[in-house]
Amino acid sequence: MSRHPTWLCCAILSALVAAGGCARPITDEDDGPTADAGPTDPTDPTDPTDPVDPTDPTDPVDPTDPVDPVDPTDPVDPPACSTTPPDDDGVVPFVVQQQDLAVANDRTVGLTVLLPTTATAAPVVVFQPGFQLASTLYTSTAEHLASHGVAVVLLDMPTALVGGPSHRDLSDIVIAVLDFLAIEGGAAGSLAGQIDVSRVVLAGHSMGGKIALLTATRDVRPVGVFVVDPVDTAGGPFTSPSEENPSVAPELMPSLTVPVGIMGETTNATCSGFLCQPCAPADENFQTYVDAATGPLWMAEVAGANHMSFLDNPDCGFTCSACGDGSDDPAQTRRLMRRFLLAFVQLVASDDTCARQWLVGPSIDAEVADGLLAATTVNGL
Repeated sequence: MSRHPTWLCCAILSALVAAGGCARPITDEDDGPTADAGPTDPTDPTDPTDPVDPTDPTDPVDPTDPVDPVDPTDPVDPPACSTTPPDDDGVVPFVVQQQDLAVANDRTVGLTVLLPTTATAAPVVVFQPGFQLASTLYTSTAEHLASHGVAVVLLDMPTALVGGPSHRDLSDIVIAVLDFLAIEGGAAGSLAGQIDVSRVVLAGHSMGGKIALLTATRDVRPVGVFVVDPVDTAGGPFTSPSEENPSVAPELMPSLTVPVGIMGETTNATCSGFLCQPCAPADENFQTYVDAATGPLWMAEVAGANHMSFLDNPDCGFTCSACGDGSDDPAQTRRLMRRFLLAFVQLVASDDTCARQWLVGPSIDAEVADGLLAATTVNGL
């Protein structure tokens, strides 16, 4: 067998090395990356040495990143919810306008309009007073709402002890007010840019509360209804439901799909004495609306309040004297009403989720524990 000369072996080995085809064996010294691996990938989300890339959706949240959208210290993040209930008047300035509105049947309705002077159009509350009660008895509530950026329209409804407008007539008046707001709040109207007619909440006390609920079953424009001690009495004492004075609870409540807020009391659910007529009879009071509701609803009962505790002047004269006295502090009852009405409007008309905390939960636990009120939500509000 022939042998290759030494010079030939060396020539072959040199050629292989020059061509890159001759690799040396791997040793224990080769723990690091190979020469052709390149530097560490700076945007590799699996690399523990990778600095956080704020544009990389796979990167973990960086709490120190000032532009991180979920960083609670980021100045562009939404502010945290306030821990102070909105019981005090706000700081938003507002103007007050008076206007008479001609409606059907040769009637005229007085409107008191409170307009916040804000840079954006405000949500609107249309408030109807109780039977034989002036709108001025709700002034502090209207001013409280306006000072927090909510426009308010107080109605002075035509009423009479005998022969006054029916409940359907009164509901027609509220619809006429909604028409008026739609026109004046439109692009060419006198209230353009000041009110947002797509965010209207109906509100009312006593009979006015019933009219607000009745109207919401007939008109789709309101986004919510908030009523204070509503009474379903058909059309005055000793009357029965009719087409012109329909009962809302339970008959019409299933047709209400917008959120409803209800405050009530039970002091005036009964009475005693000759010809006694309770101001908020148990079989027609706020609880009957709650029991019949099928849509989202919030409810609070104020312990010891009477039917007139919600007014600026609970001793308003003959009409107020018809209701037995309560054991509450009316100033405290009005404070709660203003807080709850404002929070309800902010929640349903402004989609302010922070407002929910003032309706249920820990924020009212102390008042519930002290026996001042009971509150609950039903049907998903």
